[in-house]
Amino acid sequence: MAQELPRSFDLSKVTIRNARSVDARQIWEWTESVQWNEALQDIQLYCDVLSDGFLVAEFDGKMIGCIFYVHIGGEQTFGGFALVDEALRGKGTGLKLFKERSRRIGERNFGINAVAERVQPNIKMGYKHTTWKIKYYHGTFSFALKPNNPGIIQICGLSDKIFDQVLEYDKGVHVFPREKFLRAWLGRRNVTTHVAFVDGKVVGYGLLSSATKGYRLAPLYADTQDAALILIESLVKLLPTGSDVALYVPEDNRDAMEIVQSENMVLALDPIVRQYTKWDVELPLQKVYGVSNLDTTML
Repeated sequence: MAQELPRSFDLSKVTIRNARSVDARQIWEWTESVQWNEALQDIQLYCDVLSDGFLVAEFDGKMIGCIFYVHIGGEQTFGGFALVDEALRGKGTGLKLFKERSRRIGERNFGINAVAERVQPNIKMGYKHTTWKIKYYHGTFSFALKPNNPGIIQICGLSDKIFDQVLEYDKGVHVFPREKFLRAWLGRRNVTTHVAFVDGKVVGYGLLSSATKGYRLAPLYADTQDAALILIESLVKLLPTGSDVALYVPEDNRDAMEIVQSENMVLALDPIVRQYTKWDVELPLQKVYGVSNLDTTML
């Protein structure tokens, strides 16, 4: 939704600052205008927990754009969330935000998820490595594909007692530690997290949350397709029958693709492409059945 902005726009008077909690609703309204299907509480979390890398542009006292990055660890940075108010697109605000983010990133390797039409422009802007793809599916689950050996897998809800085990498992998937983010992400209101165990060892976990439209499994990590199937069923069966559920699925994970292709699910977007500026980052995609978020985390 475009704001009412002054007719006389002067790019030299645009200032950039870190996001504040009160910015969340305006950013969420921008995501709605481009149909990103984000939940307001998720945007609120980014503003509250990840504000060091959430930049907003202001003009004449009004916020007119935003962009995001996060230093994950070592020389690796990740980001996204590049948005400009509809009334001021094409006037240089996005480029000004991009340059400020680039200045703060410095010489680190920077990764993004790019929509199809941005891949070639990004290559020209210095994204030298174009790697794997993510497919955004949504629809209803009928649990058509059955696990081969369900009896060995136990499911339980997330609790303080097992959080450290889940955190350790997450490190093995996401590669870079993210305890601060994970505590906030798993601790949101109205989300449900189930954890899969085999012989007392964590072999996967999944989080079900609401979006503006329907629900998301984000993330969904599992060592095996059986664990993923059992986590999906345990979470989706908590919803009203016929609920729309979405996942961001790595195309290279054949077991994950088999699940969504066996269900009544729709490919909602052209594949989204992972790009990096300096080097590719090896990630265990065979364990990733659903990515947490496209703009704020590696997986």
